[in-house]
Amino acid sequence: AAVKRWWDPRRLKTLPSASAVGHRIVRREFRRTSASSSASGSAMDAYRRPPCVSRAADGFLRGAAVGTLWTLLVARREAPKEHLWHLWKSHAGGFGTFMAVSSAAACASEEVIGADPVVGAGVGGFAGSMAWMSLQGANPMFHTRTLRAAALCGGVCAALQAIQPGFGVW
Repeated sequence: AAVKRWWDPRRLKTLPSASAVGHRIVRREFRRTSASSSASGSAMDAYRRPPCVSRAADGFLRGAAVGTLWTLLVARREAPKEHLWHLWKSHAGGFGTFMAVSSAAACASEEVIGADPVVGAGVGGFAGSMAWMSLQGANPMFHTRTLRAAALCGGVCAALQAIQPGFGVW
């Protein structure tokens, strides 16, 4: 009988949605942190992600968008018999991973070590290309060709950052 009452459709209609429950939790936490926050700091500071996490998330979204465009405009023509889902998963996931790892590595080298943005872009390009090649099946730790390609990518990213400060990738 208890199980029957639990799955009763009339009862399920009265349950709050997940978004309503989440909104209630956020409001409660916001009130709690705003009461205890200092006058100089914003109460929403408690909800801000660390900068490297934000940059990695933004990088992944930008990379996935580029990968989606690449899939629709280029890869679909090159491999017409390949299923669109597999093409998209490969390209959007690859570009997204490259951008997420490179953005996080660039941010970490700038924030943690205090490196110059040019060095950060180089570190990011190297780390991102290593992650991308690992996804493609390469074993980057043992192949000098892979390491050279990653170093070349890091050098290109650093050069772009040096030529155009505030380069839009990082």
